[in-house]
Parts: sequence; structure tokens; C-alpha cells
Amino acid sequence: GGEILQNPLKQVQQYWSPAADPIQRWAVTIGLAIAVGIAYFLAARLSYLLILPDGLAVFWPAAGVSSGVMIALGRPARLPVVVGTMAATIVVNLMGDRTFLGAIGFALSNAGEALLTAWLIEHYFGSDFSLDKVGHVLGLVAAAIVGAAASGVGAGLSYMRADSSLAPILTTW
Repeated sequence: GGEILQNPLKQVQQYWSPAADPIQRWAVTIGLAIAVGIAYFLAARLSYLLILPDGLAVFWPAAGVSSGVMIALGRPARLPVVVGTMAATIVVNLMGDRTFLGAIGFALSNAGEALLTAWLIEHYFGSDFSLDKVGHVLGLVAAAIVGAAASGVGAGLSYMRADSSLAPILTTW
């Protein structure tokens, strides 16, 4: 139990290595996608409780779920995290009276945010990233800001085009 919390990357890499059993590799991949999807969905539903009158979410903690899992588990987790993130985003947006096209746009933006944030962390700090140094913490904050800003562009455009929002693009972004 405690080992996976101490070094999740090493634990997961054993399941995704070329020597691993393909059935086990697929089971872990599908299980991770489902787990991320559920966690993302619950965090997104929390955000919908605080939606503004113009339909915009005040904050989106679900982004931390997808980015955090990608950062913690590394490259092998990218596909299952993207799948779980996109599936949860589509469901939660459709439950929130968004159009299907808008839900797809938000799903792409949310998955892209996680990918960009995790890539920035890996690129600048390597695969052994941890929060035991002030520079790493500041790097995580910076990567989260860049990821959220980039995601906001795609989400804003989706919101304006697919959901016919009347809010100004800068307000939506």
C-alpha cells in the first residue's frame, strides 16, 4: 500500500514495460482511465455547484486531477488520463446543458491542459519531479498557469461558438 505512494512511477512502469503481460498492461491502462474519469467527474461536478450566472465555472479543480496523475505517473499514463479526462468532461458538460460540440471542445481543452502542464514539468524538471524544492513548487505553479491559460483559449472559443455565449471572450477566457 505505502510503496505506491512513495514512488508511483516505478510501480506503474512495471505494468507498462515491454516485458509486462499485455493483458495486465491493458487492465492497468483501462483501470487508470476509469479511475481518472471518476475522480475528474466528481471534481468537475463540484465546480458546477459554483457556476456563475453567465454559465462560467469559478474554478476547475478537476484540472489538478488530470495534471497531477500525469505528472506523478509519467508518460505511460498520458493516454488513459486523456481518455478519462475527455470522457468525464463530455459527461459533466452534457449534464450541465452544454451542446455536444461544446462538450467536445471543452474535453479537448481540458485534456490539452493536462498534457501541456505535465509536459512542461517533465521538460524542465525531468521524470523524477517532486515537491521537495521551492523551485519545483514554483515550476508547478508556473506550469499550471500556462496550462490553464492555454486551455482557457480553447474552452473560451468552444463556449462562444458551440454554446452561443454572449459573454466577451476575455471574460470567458
